[in-house]
Parts: sequence; C-alpha cells; structure tokens
Amino acid sequence: MSTTLKRILWLLACLLISIFCFIFVINNKVLLAALLIFCLVVAIISWIKLGKISRNLQSSNKLNDIIDKLPSPAYRQPIILAYKNSEQSLFDISDRTRQTDHGFYIFVNNLNEIDDVVEALLIERPSWHNQISTLMITLAEQQSDKAALMGQLHEYFYQISRVKKLTKSNISSLVVTCLDGVQSPWFEMVALDKKLTVWTNGQTPVHYKDWILNGQDSEKRKRLFQILHINAWLQWFNHNVVQEYINNEPDYMYVPPTSIGMIFTSVEVKDNNLWEQWVKETISLPRVDRSVDKENTILLPNFMIRLLPHQSGYHPITKAITYAIGLACIFLGSSFLGAYINNKHLLRSISHDINRFYQIPDAKEGDKKDAFIQLQKDAALLDQYYRDGTPLYLDMGLYMGEAIMPPLLKAINSYNPPKFVPSSVSPKPEGLINFDSMALFDVGKSVLKPGSTKILIKALLQIKAKPGWLILITGHTDSTGNEELNQQLSRERAEAVQNWMVQNSDIPSTCFAVQGEGSKQPIADNSTDAGRAANRRVEVRLIPDKSSACRVISRGSSDQKASLNQGDK
Repeated sequence: MSTTLKRILWLLACLLISIFCFIFVINNKVLLAALLIFCLVVAIISWIKLGKISRNLQSSNKLNDIIDKLPSPAYRQPIILAYKNSEQSLFDISDRTRQTDHGFYIFVNNLNEIDDVVEALLIERPSWHNQISTLMITLAEQQSDKAALMGQLHEYFYQISRVKKLTKSNISSLVVTCLDGVQSPWFEMVALDKKLTVWTNGQTPVHYKDWILNGQDSEKRKRLFQILHINAWLQWFNHNVVQEYINNEPDYMYVPPTSIGMIFTSVEVKDNNLWEQWVKETISLPRVDRSVDKENTILLPNFMIRLLPHQSGYHPITKAITYAIGLACIFLGSSFLGAYINNKHLLRSISHDINRFYQIPDAKEGDKKDAFIQLQKDAALLDQYYRDGTPLYLDMGLYMGEAIMPPLLKAINSYNPPKFVPSSVSPKPEGLINFDSMALFDVGKSVLKPGSTKILIKALLQIKAKPGWLILITGHTDSTGNEELNQQLSRERAEAVQNWMVQNSDIPSTCFAVQGEGSKQPIADNSTDAGRAANRRVEVRLIPDKSSACRVISRGSSDQKASLNQGDK
C-alpha cells in the first residue's frame, strides 16, 4: 500500500476517534480535550513518519533506472529477480528488465543486492509482496573453486531469507543450469513430484522416457546420453550444494528450489571445473557431444513461471477501501455501544431518583420536596429531548427515555405538598405599613427607584399621624437564591427606606430600628409566583414609645402639612 493511502487511513482513524470522543465523552471536558489532543498528535506523527520513511527509501532506491519500465500496480503475474553467476551472455536479453506473457524479469548484477532491490520494489509496488520470486542461473562448468561456489549459494539463500522477511510471505526460488553440448530442449525437475520432464515445444512437458522413445533411431542414443548426464548433474547438485549447505548448518534455513531447469547449449568451459571432476570421479560415461555454435542464445525458461505465485490479493485501492470500511464499522459499533451505555446510565439515574422519592416519608418535608424537585428536573430534561430531538450520544435508535417517562410522571403526580403555614411572628403592633419590594427596588438591588417617592410619602403621612412612636423597618425576600445574600439584601433595603425617611422628615434617627429577615418569615407559599411576590416586601411597624424617648419637637401642624403637601406634588 502506498504512503498516500496509509496516510489517508491514519487520518481517517484519528478523525473517527475524535468524532467518537466528541460525541460520547461529554461529561469530562478535561478528558475530552486530552483525547482530542492525543488524536491530533498521533495524526501528525504518523503523517511525518510515513513521509520520512518513504523519502529515505526513495533516496536509496535501486530501481531508479527502471522505474518507468515497471508494470502497473495491478500487474498480477510473477515478478522474478534473476541472478547469473557468470559473465557469459546466454539468454536473449539486452536490458535489465524483460516482460513476457508469463511474468516480469528483473536482472540483478550483484547477488547481495537482491534484498535491496526487493525493498525498493515494495516501495514502488507494495501490492507485489506475495508475487516476488527468485531465479539463480548457475554454470557448473565455469566453477573450479568449490568454496567460491558454496559462498555464492550461501549468499543466495541468505538473500532469500531476507526477501522472505521483507515480503512477509513464502518465497519461491528457481535454479537453472546450462551444460555445454549440442542444443537440447529444456529439462525440468519439479521439487514436489520428483519427475524429470522434457519441454520439447515450450508448452507441453513429456516424460523423459517418452521423449527418448519418440526420437528417431539416430537420435535415441544422443538423447539417452543427455538424460544420463542430466541425472548425474542432479546428483552433483544434491551432493555438492544441498548436502554441503545443510551440513554447514548456517543461520538461515535451506530453501529447496521450487523447480530446477537444465539445458544443453553453448557454454564456455573452464579446465578442471567442478562438473568434470564429478563426472570423472563418479560416473564412467563418455561426455556428450560438444556444442558447435559458440554464439548460440537460448530463450528464458518461461515454462517454469507457471509454478510461481501470482498476485492473489486485492488492488491497493481496494485494500484501502476495505480498511476504511472496517474502520467505519468499528466506529459504528463503538457508537452503538456508547449510546447503549449512556441510555442505561440515564435509566439508572432516573430510576434511582424515583426510588429515592418513594422511600422518603412524607413527614420529612424538606427531603421530600428536594426529591420532588429532582424529579421535575428529570421530566424537564426528557421533555427537552422530546421537543428538541435526542442528542447523538443517546440516539442511534437506542433511546430509552420514553420508557421511563410514565413512571416518572406517576411519581410527580403522587406528590402532595404540605399546606402552607405562615411563620409565627411577634404580636402585631397597632400600626403596620407593608410595601411591595418590587415597587420600591429593582430585582436584586437596594437602591430606591425614582418612582418610589410617592409611595414613601404616603407611608410618612401615616407615621406622622402617630408622633413619638417607635418605627421598626423590616426587609423580607422570597426563598429563591442564596439565603445569606437574601439576608443581606433585605437589611440593605430596610436601611434604604430608613435613610429616605430621616432625610425627608424631622423624625430623629433614634426613633428608627431596622432589620433584615431574608426569607425566614414568609406570609405566602414560595412554591408559587404569587406567593413569592407577596413574600418580597418591606414592613414598617409603629410601636408605642411608653418612655417618651422619641418625642418630636413640633413646628406646628400647619407647617408639617404644607411640607408634606408640597412633597406630594
């Protein structure tokens, strides 16, 4: 899979995780932020790392000279990396690559470059990982140093083990040998069936016995000699290559060739080579006739490619789409699971509130009322979901709020609030003046409104009607809000009324007393709007002063009335 597709898949995974966290991890904002940051960091790191790996590998790409000649990524035929341990040109090749009807050849100049070429090949064509094979062309008649030959074979099998790790798949290998002699068809020994066959026309194999018998009388002896030499070469390969390799116990396992191909053609022969030494020591056969045409070239053994693996996987884009669909399925599955868990949590929470409401006895009015208020909040939340739509973290077709609504409403309707009993207060004085706080003050304020003067003048006239009486000003609030703030607000409002009366009359300040009761002395039910409005008030009580300590020095009743009348205008 290409770097671009890998990047897209990583970004898609991070995006889906972020969406899941944003929808379902809503209760903990810190955790949500941490998860989103983590997804962003992972996306950035994966983007940079994949790009860096791709650039590093491309900078050392061993295929720069043949990239344009590679088949498309959808090519499904075998890819054969061929190496020849001889400089003699035997095959009809003039380039580093060759594409046939059966497969694509890449010729490697140095044996130790096979793994590098495969690594570079997988960068350009990642989908080819399971269709790469190797081909080694060995010429025994050009090898006189057995140690050098074993070194080449060790390196070859080491390269196969490296390719196996890179491709993460089993590697098929082919071995081809050429012996000097009159041009012959290809002989093949397949590792699985151990039968020697002859490819006379390159399309259909025949058993070697049939091949001998089908020849003319003059050719039968020559064919028989070639078969005997082929069997001798197979014995030589098993003794000098396979057994020697296994006995040396290298760090990497011997990988038997999938198939061995042999042919008689024109080969440059070295004196006292390994093959001649073997023939002299083990068999007593005259050697086959020498080749005549020293410039003869042969076709590549395409018939052996049928045994190599073809591309069995999917196209890289198809794989990427499959992975994307898999990620989407995981996302949807996780979303369903998250919605189910959230719905169970919602049901458990509301069920707990209902059970708590029923378990509290009516005698505990405060606790019962708190439980009732919680049920009202639950009902309001479910009603909001019904009107505005269910949120995604509860939806996905799994919303269970409607199932809990009937028992919730039943519990709410079963509540019988206690009858309101006004607080006990001190014996009512002879004079009582009651102000609506909202007529004198704005909400939450203790500064008199501009239009409150007329109301206060009327109250002052009533106070003047009883000179020398003590004046008690008390502020009250409803039960909403903070009790401590209500207490402070009620006293500040009482002080504001006192200050106005002192400034606008000749009543000394010693005749006044102020206090703030907050919501401690309601005169109506705070659970209703009308009751709360009645409880928001400022009371002025006139109390007889038996000690005559609050007598006012009168300037005459006519002057007082004139002053008050002027203020009323």
